[in-house]
Amino acid sequence: MSDSDSILNDAMNRPPSRFCLDLIKYQKGHAELVVTKYVPYVKLFEDNAESLFQYMHHLNYSEKEGWQQYQTVQILFLIRVPKTLFSAFQQILNGDYYESLATCRIAYESLLRILFIEKYPTDWLATLLPEKGKRKFKASRFIVEDLKVADEDRTYTFLSLPIHSHKQSVLADIKKCSQEKGLLLDPGYEFSEREMSIAFNNLLAILYMASRLFSAFFGKYIKTSESGYPTALETYLKAMPNRFSEYPTFIDRVLVGSKQSSTG
Repeated sequence: MSDSDSILNDAMNRPPSRFCLDLIKYQKGHAELVVTKYVPYVKLFEDNAESLFQYMHHLNYSEKEGWQQYQTVQILFLIRVPKTLFSAFQQILNGDYYESLATCRIAYESLLRILFIEKYPTDWLATLLPEKGKRKFKASRFIVEDLKVADEDRTYTFLSLPIHSHKQSVLADIKKCSQEKGLLLDPGYEFSEREMSIAFNNLLAILYMASRLFSAFFGKYIKTSESGYPTALETYLKAMPNRFSEYPTFIDRVLVGSKQSSTG
């Protein structure tokens, strides 16, 4: 047996990782706590994600009179959003709050691409293969510079924080170390109702946006009076005591901006 074979053989015969087993145990316990104690979050996500997926599924069998090529690109971006958001949902259940926000940004960027195509239908290729000398899609500035409906895309900014660094979690740990009067090394597995709520609220807001975009751009092809409009989710957001209470109105402005003249 060669040295490399011996090394690999030793590695394969080691006992299971205590670290990994402990994390799996924590994740299971965290998920059980969330689904039993925080039912509204879970139901709002599951019910609305199910509705959005079913409406998109119905689109397969609907007559699409006047359907354009750019709409195909839009729906191909949108069909991937429920799965991405479900991944974010699972991360919250596991206690991976910051990772969930990063996953939400993947879905949010897809939604911004859909809006870009709606505003610039002849430039849909820019969302896939940017070409020199042609209109470019810039996710971080689209809401501000193209739609002109806000001075800052607060959603994009917030969802970007965990992607670039562990800034927020490190700041929280600095505060904790100060309170404990010493260094406390923690890999980040600790239940936090506040951080869980923040993650869930952002997840639900992106799911709401996805449902609104489907309803606005594809609802006419679905033979139903609702066509995917998320009424329960909208009611929940409007009742929030924070920035999310204005989110439905913000999406109204976004939809109006995407329909305005796209010349120039």
